[in-house]
Amino acid sequence: MVIAPQMDLTPNETGGDSMDEVSNWQIFAWLWGQRDWITARVKELTEWFRSSKPVEGKAGPGILILGPGGTGKSTLAQLLSGKLNPLLDLPGDYKESLDIEKFPLKDDPGVGVVVPPGQSHRREATWTGQLKGLVEGDYRGVIVMNSYGYHSLGEISYTQTKSFLEKGQDGFLPAYLEDRRQDELNVLKRLAEAI
Repeated sequence: MVIAPQMDLTPNETGGDSMDEVSNWQIFAWLWGQRDWITARVKELTEWFRSSKPVEGKAGPGILILGPGGTGKSTLAQLLSGKLNPLLDLPGDYKESLDIEKFPLKDDPGVGVVVPPGQSHRREATWTGQLKGLVEGDYRGVIVMNSYGYHSLGEISYTQTKSFLEKGQDGFLPAYLEDRRQDELNVLKRLAEAI
């Protein structure tokens, strides 16, 4: 298990009081401050993957990345494929995945990284076959992404979330984090049931 350094996502110092004011620069500054840690984890993951041997008689697409929507699955796959440079590319806006994404591994394009969408309403349609393939040995391994509840919101404001509507400004963040952490546990339960 890998534990990421905590990221403080409080509004910026311009005097604002809304989560909408957390800037890409704050995220970039955190990423830059953690660049050595991130580089070391990606290197460890790449070395582990290269040392893993596929199940005899199964070519397998490589590695399966699971997790709730907005936890960084596609970003990790882009890092592993070399399509994203964590030191040069700023984090982009979160775009919800609609279908299974596939990326070639940078150092071995014959090996794929498979990322099914993480949104709960898309899991039934996209995860069943992937989990079956995992059990049957079609994958060398699985990575489960969690972000301790700090999931991307997508193209909506936090004021449009169920957590904000039920708990208001002051209660939003604790309620949102608890809801998202519960979704992370749901992913682990689904994985555990499959294997």
